[in-house]
Amino acid sequence: LLDPSAAMLADGLAPSNDPNPATAVNRTGGRAAPAVALTGGAGGAVRMPGSGVTAPPRGPRYPAPPAARERPRRNPWGLALPLVALLTIAGIVGALAFSGSLTSDTPATATVAATSTVPAVVVSPTNAAAATADVATATEAAPTVTAAPEATATIPAPTDTPVPPTETPIPPTDTPVPPTETPVPATVTPAPPAPTATVASPTDGTPTNTPLPVGDLPAAVSDGPHASAGADQESQFTGAYKRPDGVLFGRPAAHLYGQGSGVSSATVTFGLDSAPEHYALLVITGLDDERKAHVPIRLIVNGTVIWEGGSPFANAPNNAADSSGWTPIGWLIGDLSLLKAGVNTVVIENVAPNGQVGSPPWVLLTTATLYYR
Repeated sequence: LLDPSAAMLADGLAPSNDPNPATAVNRTGGRAAPAVALTGGAGGAVRMPGSGVTAPPRGPRYPAPPAARERPRRNPWGLALPLVALLTIAGIVGALAFSGSLTSDTPATATVAATSTVPAVVVSPTNAAAATADVATATEAAPTVTAAPEATATIPAPTDTPVPPTETPIPPTDTPVPPTETPVPATVTPAPPAPTATVASPTDGTPTNTPLPVGDLPAAVSDGPHASAGADQESQFTGAYKRPDGVLFGRPAAHLYGQGSGVSSATVTFGLDSAPEHYALLVITGLDDERKAHVPIRLIVNGTVIWEGGSPFANAPNNAADSSGWTPIGWLIGDLSLLKAGVNTVVIENVAPNGQVGSPPWVLLTTATLYYR
């Protein structure tokens, strides 16, 4: 901006305090009064023609200002356009600053100081008053545009969203089942068996599977358990011949005739409570025919032949009513494994050839007993 006095000096005008309208600028017509000749030396008083007034001395003279030109009308947009341009620049700068703040952790604040440049005003030197008014009008303080402080966008730092911990499933703990204690049965110590009476074993010096008279055997052998069978029993001595009355030589009798007679053998069964462990004695009471030669016979125990030879029985007496000839004979069985608990079978067989019922060779049997221990 220009100082009014400086503007006037620039146009070749000097400030005047002269109240004379003749020397003033004609503002109504827009044109200056006719030039007036100024007299007086430098530093002396100025004398105004046609008047008796002498003006006080003034400074150096200045040539008269040229005729004032018509001042063109000012464009109302003259100041608005620079202002708009400044605001546009400020907006661009602010946008750039804002975009920069988005990519930076530290927010930036952009402050733009806007300075407007007002074009110089040319003052016509028509007269001092008009120049002064124009300069005063032109000397307007250019508005200082201060860009509004741009809002600083503060982007909060991303907050880590805590991820809930994943619960790791705890595998079920197998609770060991305590082992079931198997009760140990109490050990029962069996009482010692009662002492067994010492029995003279028939095997001590006594031959086995050999017919022996009962009187020649230890008496203790016959004291143990036993099983018996009689000729008078219908279920015993099966296969032999029996008379209608069943009795001969004073006792029940089963008749065995030679081979081919059809009645050459008799079968006897014994039931034993247990298998023999110490001995087994088979006692058969019989009678041989009236001839001197003894009839050959065979003994079979549970299918095994234990003896075969001439009948050991005494010969029959001459009187059919005499019972004195019946003879008990015993056989010690050498292999005890032939006998078992339960039913056991003994077969007595007449092995003489050419047998006929009612004729010798024959053998009579009345009883059979099995002693065992």
